[in-house]
Parts: sequence; C-alpha cells; structure tokens
Amino acid sequence: MVSPVAAPAWRRNARPFDINDPRPRIAIVLVGLGPLHGITTAAIERLPAEVSLSFDPYGQGLAEWTWLARALGHEILLDLPSGGAPVAQAGDTSLAAWSPGSGDLRRLDWVAGRADGYVGFAVASGSALSVSPTGRSSVLRSIGQRGLLVLDTRPGDPSLGAGAAFSLPRVAVDIDIDARPDSLAIDQRLAALEARARQTGFAVGIAKGYPVTIDRLIVWSRALQEKNLALAPISALAAEQSIR
Repeated sequence: MVSPVAAPAWRRNARPFDINDPRPRIAIVLVGLGPLHGITTAAIERLPAEVSLSFDPYGQGLAEWTWLARALGHEILLDLPSGGAPVAQAGDTSLAAWSPGSGDLRRLDWVAGRADGYVGFAVASGSALSVSPTGRSSVLRSIGQRGLLVLDTRPGDPSLGAGAAFSLPRVAVDIDIDARPDSLAIDQRLAALEARARQTGFAVGIAKGYPVTIDRLIVWSRALQEKNLALAPISALAAEQSIR
C-alpha cells in the first residue's frame, strides 16, 4: 500500500471515492471558473461535491475560491490558459507565448504556484501543448514530476498522447455538455454521457458553467442513483482512461 506521503499529488488531493463501486462512473468538470463571481459561487455552493471544478489561474481571489471549493468537498484543477484576453493581461506568463527554450518551465511554475490542493491541469483548446513537440515534452514531463494529472479537453487530439511516457495520468473529455447553452441541448448531452458510461464503464463531461448548465446538472444529478450511475470526481477516472 502506498503511504499518503509517497502518493502523488493528484491522489493526495483527490476527493475520496469508493473504487470498488461497480456502477458506471460519470465525471463532470466545470472549467473557466473565477472571473464571473456569480457563476463561480453557484458552481461551488449549489453543485454536488462530486462535480470537479477547474479555475482560471488569472482570476482575482483564486486562493479564496479554491479554498471554498475544497472546503465544500469539490476536487479542483487549474486551467492551462490558451489565447484571449487573459493572455494580453499576463504577458509572457501565458502558455500561449511558450516556445522551445523560452522559459516554458518558468511559466509552468508561475501557473502551478497560483493555488494549492489541486489534482491537475485542464488543458484548454489552443494551448501551446499542441504546438511545439519540444516544449510539449518538457511541460508534460514537469507536470508528471509534480504528480499531477492532465484533463484533455479536446478528445481525439494526439498532442497529449505522449503523457504516458512521463507517468502522467491523462483523462480525456467525451462530451462538451453546454456547447449549446439551452436546457434541451444540455439534457440531450447528459443523456449521451449516460449512454457512454454504460457502454464503456466511465464517461467525462465538460461544461462552462452557464446558469442553465448549473440548473440542469442539479436536476440531472438527483436521478443518478435510481439510474444505477455514480457521479465521480475526475481523479476516479484517471486509471480507467489510461487504457484508451
């Protein structure tokens, strides 16, 4: 048995989950939390604790948000940022500015030092991890050495496939729940997520946390037990998805 001290960070910071639970597992991760205070508060306080939450590392009050999320039982991650407004604000600390030999690991140190108690990074679409093989390898190796996992938000993207070479647990998203942020579309995506979980034993959904998303997730989660499905933190799917 691995001692708590020797366990990697993603296991030490994981929300407890019964690995012997035979039910198909579904993990839900909300990303981009922090900048919009109303949405962030609702996600932390209203959603079941089994829902994992990923925070924008540029957001003000990050330490307070992540502390509250963990205090209420959520497993947390940090977003690895891509393009957009935060890049301009952060200058060369943004992952979008990375290139081989230009301080990749220093920038990772900056992002990684923004919070405590997280299990890994949610890799955003368009991040520099898909651009430079050299830079990507150094970043993935460092993440693995930190004992963290990576949530690949772009299923089918081969850029993170090398993670296994660095003992890096990788979890891939199956369905973007609120790509269309309306009730009917979200419910249909959640039903597809259930079907995926029954077919393979596990499934991962990602969402941006619109108010309608949070409302539908609350209603949906209440029916999972009678459907014989388990809502699980993202870490509970890291081992299962390693076979993909």
